[in-house]
Amino acid sequence: MFTDRYRLKTLYAIGVLCATLLVSPSANAEVWRDDFDGERLSDAWKPLNDLGIWYVAYGFLLGRPANEWKVHPYNGLELTRFVDQREYFAITVTDLQVHTPTIPVIGFALGKRVPANDKSFHVYRFLTSEITASKINWREKPKPGDGPLIDWVPTPFAWAPKHPETEWPDTRHWLYQMTIRFNRGRFQFFANGKLRADFVDEHFDRIELIAITSTANQGGVGGVSVEWFSFSSPPLAVSPPGKLATSWAKVKGGF
Repeated sequence: MFTDRYRLKTLYAIGVLCATLLVSPSANAEVWRDDFDGERLSDAWKPLNDLGIWYVAYGFLLGRPANEWKVHPYNGLELTRFVDQREYFAITVTDLQVHTPTIPVIGFALGKRVPANDKSFHVYRFLTSEITASKINWREKPKPGDGPLIDWVPTPFAWAPKHPETEWPDTRHWLYQMTIRFNRGRFQFFANGKLRADFVDEHFDRIELIAITSTANQGGVGGVSVEWFSFSSPPLAVSPPGKLATSWAKVKGGF
């Protein structure tokens, strides 16, 4: 499935290795990494809802809608570790792919409850080709009679989002590396080692939700995948054995 991109990925890996030295957190920071190896997800992840199916195979994390005809615009996996390390951190994920020409997307959601007792999250989603902002209750399921996915509009922020209104269509279906750095309200978004966005939202003094996120494909077959994920924040309270990051990402030949 991925062999046609092997050479290009290798070239990207060389460039990204150099760029990572410029955008990575302090050398003193510990880095936890999930390579998505083995036969099942690690205990660091929890489904946001039951509307998506997420599993590991061939060294990749794979996701698809649980029911292609009853869809929801948001599903994903929440990172459940490092809940005390959410004011200053960096996350990196590699080889984000969309395996369909239509609606599904792949990226990361960073959110916070505003106010604290609200059941919904205000969320910035950093996707392969755009940045979006919405207020969403992840547990809310589609209601009978809901229209097509493209007609579903999430509730906006209670204030004007401060993300750039920018799209990058050339990376819609594949982005080799995504890095997001957060520092008490400041967001920096890197794609393949290059800075795409740098903005501040003072409402986000810390992040309460970190999740790999996708959408379902209305009435069609589609899926998404990522190769590995890392989280760093100085210092980390947990650093499971065998999960320290290396400076060189494995470039897998494919399924």
